[in-house]
This record gives sequence, C-alpha cells and structure tokens, in this order.
Amino acid sequence: MMMNKNVLIITVLTLGLTTLILGFKNIDDQDFSFFSFTLIVYLILLGVIPSILLFKIKVINPKFKSFLVHVFLTLIFLLSLAYANSTNWLWIDKHSKTLGALVMPWSYVVNTSRFYIQKNHARG
Repeated sequence: MMMNKNVLIITVLTLGLTTLILGFKNIDDQDFSFFSFTLIVYLILLGVIPSILLFKIKVINPKFKSFLVHVFLTLIFLLSLAYANSTNWLWIDKHSKTLGALVMPWSYVVNTSRFYIQKNHARG
C-alpha cells in the first residue's frame, strides 16, 4: 500500500495530472518514461526501508492511562497547530480550486470529465 502511494506521487510529480488521465485511454511505450533511477531511489527510501523497519519494530502495548495521556497531548498539539494556522484558512478557501487540482487526482471520474470539458471548450 505504501509503495503504491509513492509510485502515484512520483507519477503525478513527473508527468502531471493530464498525462495520468490520458493514460486511461492511450497506453504507449512512452508512458513508462517516468521509470528512472530516481524512481528506484524513491521506492527504496520511501517504501522498502520503512516497510522493513515496521516489521522489525516490536510493538509494546501501553497501559490504558498512559494511552489516554498520549491521545490527549496529541489532540492538544494538533488543535494548537490548527489555531496557529488559522490565519491561512481564508487563503486556502480562496484558492481551493487550484489547490484541489494540484494536490492529488482525488477522483479519476471527476478529473476525466473535467479534462474533456476543458478540451471541448478549447475546440469551440
């Protein structure tokens, strides 16, 4: 699962969303042009090594009271981060269309339809 996400991230960064959407319909030998030494390094650093470390780490079950303290402290930390970044909320909301399109292809169905709508507007 972790390696699939890394491959998707690298593909989106290398080829872009439009090429990814076109990949559904047009499969050529050039679609594998993103396969490079950098891809192998990313897969090893972000996929293989963390997977090996996860299997080697021994999980210790904490006591319930200690678990609740950690959960409470984590929630306080996350809420303080959200409060510290509250000045950016309006900026994120203002640019949500651009950010949403750049972050990840959140839905292939929606992005495919958006691609064809833009393509038809360019023609007509």
